[in-house]
Amino acid sequence: MTKNHTGTVHVYGEDNITTNFTTLKISLGIAYGLLGKRKEAIEAYKQVIRINPDDAEAHYLLGFFYNVLDDKGSALEQYKILKDLDSEVANELFDLIYK
Repeated sequence: MTKNHTGTVHVYGEDNITTNFTTLKISLGIAYGLLGKRKEAIEAYKQVIRINPDDAEAHYLLGFFYNVLDDKGSALEQYKILKDLDSEVANELFDLIYK
């Protein structure tokens, strides 16, 4: 039996669906990180950023995991993006990269 879900966006709103998706993917990335699956965590954060390029938390966490993998160049790219989104969070990432 096939259900019609076209009303879902109308009921919940497109913004709520996007917010729920990003929250879920960020949580998934954190879980992957705790399990030592850093590359999977990175992919989860990249998915969030594809949907919401201005998600500062996703950029921070992506930079964090790049740093954990010793990819300082990619971590710094996230820092540069974060400077325009949230300078305080950007500074936290910068300090983490260079501590």
